[in-house]
Amino acid sequence: DFYQENQVQLKNEILSGFTVAIAQVPESVAFSFVAKVNPLVGLYATFFLGLITGLIGGRPGMVSGAAGAMAVVAVQIMSEDGLFTEKLLLNRGDISLTDDMPLRTQAAVR
Repeated sequence: DFYQENQVQLKNEILSGFTVAIAQVPESVAFSFVAKVNPLVGLYATFFLGLITGLIGGRPGMVSGAAGAMAVVAVQIMSEDGLFTEKLLLNRGDISLTDDMPLRTQAAVR
């Protein structure tokens, strides 16, 4: 009922959502390079962080701040001597060996 009575507010909400979505794409890709992961992973992470933030009623700055914080943490966790190394994830069966995997990982596994 709220948006039926306030059509201007609905238009503003939709436009602000599109603006944030468009601004988040290059930021997510940039942060994925910082975290040394596939840019698609950055896009998925940003989508879910934004969804969770929206569901719990967070502030607008939380999405960008969360993406930056996750990039810094992910680079440490996923480093060669980090918490979740590629070799450990392969051995546990969490990921599988593919052609787009780095050559150092393919050599270490074989």
